[in-house]
Amino acid sequence: MTGIAVIARDFNGKILDGINALVQTTSVRVAEALGFNSCKKRRQWQPIIFESNNKQLIYPVKNKSFTCWGSLAIEQDIVSSLNTVSACFSFIPWTANKTVDWIVQCTRKRICPLDWVSSVRLFLSSLLERDVLVSNSSMDMFLCPKK
Repeated sequence: MTGIAVIARDFNGKILDGINALVQTTSVRVAEALGFNSCKKRRQWQPIIFESNNKQLIYPVKNKSFTCWGSLAIEQDIVSSLNTVSACFSFIPWTANKTVDWIVQCTRKRICPLDWVSSVRLFLSSLLERDVLVSNSSMDMFLCPKK
């Protein structure tokens, strides 16, 4: 079992919504793809910038070149849904994604607070601030799928 988490933030880094879950997967790539799928099904925000530190998921979706059978169906579903959703993928380093990592670790250990979205604790808000600062200073390229 592994934890997945998705945080929806506004342009200032404030949490708008989020989800976390325990899933049984065969790889980190599958877990990351499940996270994106959960996010796109939950809300219809447009445009969406999906930030991830997993290049193994971002590049195949961008280039429509699927090589991992374990996540093939999920990745193809993501690509097909991009026809109706305005979304770009952005690689960010792990150091700019520590808030999601913290939620994933807590979810995996089954100690994640149920109200983490609505009542951002001091520790979580300081992680969010650092993530935004690191993300803004080390933003890689946006990878928008070819239409």
